[in-house]
Amino acid sequence: MDRRQFLHFAAGAFTVSSLGSALSGCNMTTGGNSAPDNAGIGTYRFPQGLSSGDPGADSGVFWTRVVRVDGVEGDIPVTLEISLTPLRETVGSFRLFQQIQLVAKQANDYIIHHKLTGLEPDTNYYFRFVAGGDANNPVGRLRTLPAESAQVTAVQFALLNGLDWSYNHWQAMTEQALRYSVLTVQTHYMVLLGGAINALVPDPGTIRTVESVHPDLKLPDGLAVTGYGKVASTLADYVYLQQIYRSDERLQKLLANYTLMPVFGEHDFTNDAWQDHETYTAANQQRREQLLAALAAWMRYMPLDWGDVSYDPVAADFSRIKLYRNFRFGNLFDLTLTEQRLQRSDHAIPENVNHGPFALTGGVGSRLMADPAELASYSNGSQKILGDEQMAWLKTQLTKPGVVWRLLVGESPFTYMPIDFTNEPSLAPELRKKSLMSADSWGGYLAQQQELLGFVEQNAVGNLVSLAAGGFFAASEIWSDYSGVRKPVMVECCTAPISGRALSEEMVDHLKAETDPRYTPLKQLFTQSYLIDRRLLGQLNGWVKHLNTGSRGYAMVYVRSNELIIDSIRTTEVSANGQLTGSLVAGRTRATIKTGQIGMVITEFS
Repeated sequence: MDRRQFLHFAAGAFTVSSLGSALSGCNMTTGGNSAPDNAGIGTYRFPQGLSSGDPGADSGVFWTRVVRVDGVEGDIPVTLEISLTPLRETVGSFRLFQQIQLVAKQANDYIIHHKLTGLEPDTNYYFRFVAGGDANNPVGRLRTLPAESAQVTAVQFALLNGLDWSYNHWQAMTEQALRYSVLTVQTHYMVLLGGAINALVPDPGTIRTVESVHPDLKLPDGLAVTGYGKVASTLADYVYLQQIYRSDERLQKLLANYTLMPVFGEHDFTNDAWQDHETYTAANQQRREQLLAALAAWMRYMPLDWGDVSYDPVAADFSRIKLYRNFRFGNLFDLTLTEQRLQRSDHAIPENVNHGPFALTGGVGSRLMADPAELASYSNGSQKILGDEQMAWLKTQLTKPGVVWRLLVGESPFTYMPIDFTNEPSLAPELRKKSLMSADSWGGYLAQQQELLGFVEQNAVGNLVSLAAGGFFAASEIWSDYSGVRKPVMVECCTAPISGRALSEEMVDHLKAETDPRYTPLKQLFTQSYLIDRRLLGQLNGWVKHLNTGSRGYAMVYVRSNELIIDSIRTTEVSANGQLTGSLVAGRTRATIKTGQIGMVITEFS
């Protein structure tokens, strides 16, 4: 895929228009295109629903995909209808504020990806798309950001990551589940912290741990991965997955109701990726075409503002694709979204060299369960999660004046989690030592971690909170070093995948793939994640305040001028036959962080 093809596919549907600034000049009517109260005759449908995202104080991006039911090809005239009042999902209830005439082009797979400027700050805009009288149901809601100079007292948003069609249940994405948290009444925004899809599709016939309404996926092409299934490898594969995931009505309603701020993540391309290298084999083969296909599909199907994205085909590190960006919520906080895959260098201990306790190749001992001493010996200061340009940009964002809180959002956690098996009698002598749970996190990129934390400490960046993924729930203090007395520089809360595999399960999967039988007892230990959590909490000397490495769920974040509250919501698991029994929610853990303090109070709710 060359530069022209990539830009055409990813941004071909992106258009921009302006409403102007005078709200009073708009014609208020009842909606529905040329026949306002006509519900249509079913000529057109919107199979992936609609969504909005990347809000500004005066703008937002509106997204949908429309097709003809009879399959007749050709461009489709579409009207984007905007309302200032809440909408009931019934015919004739839509009071119009404005109509924008658009075209869903066949060449762009009938996608509308439209940025609208001239909006008012801190305002709800309800919207739908209409083609021939047929309209979206449900309708959508976009919330613009407060003005930069606004005095804001409270904002709340949802934090999700790790969608997997083939694992667990999606009932957690319903309003019933989200509103379990008492903080959700006025939630307008959602951060999707990577994992809009999972590019890995398990083999048909695999024991299903997913609800029966999700049938097996069938990639158009796919690349076989021994022991796992198939991974998406072509543009057709990634488009198929984006379309299938967005066909779930629960996800459609979720995306309709919240203004999205998405992050490109590993599973949107391939597990634990670095630049365009896969990690399903120890060779970490380079798959540039595959990455460009994954990026193009993700960027086309997310309500992303294409304002500053470009692509240089010569740049091996993809430095010209800028997916990192900042959202300012008045004087209350900056929300800084980093991108941590496109410029990430190889893990310090390469998988294709003999390493670890048994001098083998592969992910164990490299990306997972790395020996801290071996990791330090391989680290030469050149390993990076963020490219130089993004790092410089991030430092600027962290020192901008005028806000109470700074929220740093990224896939990879800073939380330091070595686990000590020195006194574990069931393990072989070579495994009785301390190992870092994941070196795919900041702890595996020691020099750049120290650079960033050192910058935060030297510049006295206060009220800084990291929000990360990583496959587990955690609430932690982040220290400048862990060799002696307490040295906190910020705090972090990690949220587990909402439907994908948790960290302990990933550990089990990787250990299953190891042929050396001495790994078997270690695999058995990780199947009991609650015992792993208990062991870790007893060893980590107080910097980790809450930990759960084996559950799924999401987080709700509530920001106000004197405190920040994060509710980590654990969801109930499906049974072996794919059924959901009992409550949607298994429990809730709250982390409360006060302004001016580097610490947190943990409260457990059943």
